[in-house]
Amino acid sequence: MFNEDKKIIGTKHWAAFQRSCSLAGEFAVAQAKEAGIPISYIEDGWIVREYPDGRKEKLRKSTSKFITIEKREWKVPKAEL
Repeated sequence: MFNEDKKIIGTKHWAAFQRSCSLAGEFAVAQAKEAGIPISYIEDGWIVREYPDGRKEKLRKSTSKFITIEKREWKVPKAEL
């Protein structure tokens, strides 16, 4: 956790911060799917890769709640809002 995060935990700004992060994540997932990029996440103790067509692939059993995903950079087309 970053020092900046520690300063707002328990304040009125914390819920707004969490909601902002959640919305950013939801938007990123939607953009990845739209661009045809699979997403990975943990579900029922498994690391799962989900493809834009809805197909899911169980990669392996997770050994921890915290995992490191290989860093990749993608150029995702700008969405029209």
